[in-house]
Amino acid sequence: MDITIHKLDVDMIDDYLKFFEERAFSDNPNWAGCYCVYSHCERETWSKRSVTQNRTDSIEWIKKGILNGYLAYGNNGVVGWMGVDLRTNYASLNYRVNREDQVHPIASIVCITVDPEFRHQGIATQLLNHAEKQLKTEGIDIIEAYPYVDSDSPAHNHKGPFSMYKKAGFKIYEEDGETAVVRKSL
Repeated sequence: MDITIHKLDVDMIDDYLKFFEERAFSDNPNWAGCYCVYSHCERETWSKRSVTQNRTDSIEWIKKGILNGYLAYGNNGVVGWMGVDLRTNYASLNYRVNREDQVHPIASIVCITVDPEFRHQGIATQLLNHAEKQLKTEGIDIIEAYPYVDSDSPAHNHKGPFSMYKKAGFKIYEEDGETAVVRKSL
């Protein structure tokens, strides 16, 4: 499938919302209300948030440039999403932020979601390749992600499958058994 990838901007809000509301989690409706807001929240407050609050905040944060990433378009609509930004911009990753972030800007991939109808066609890999090129031009030195190490579950692979990162040249930076921090220098 031919796809085009675009950096999320205010003109794409309706496409973004439609993807999350109708396609992204059609096979896992329990996650449908995230709108890729989770990583912008402190972990303690996430469970207190409503779907409506996540939707409203996603719109406002896109407008303010807080919620960032890439949409993959194909088949007359959005077929994939990658949430990626500087690690320092994600509240849920505050525990990882350190001096290294000032020395070497680090981008974090917090979500890769592909429409279930179009999975296993290389869309996530195309999103990853596009993000790497774009982030390098923006002066990012390191890109990291947080995949489950051994999972075939589409739900658990919402941060991208470990095998994709390994194939793309990412190396394990840290591992806690179930998940890993994988990194690649750009």
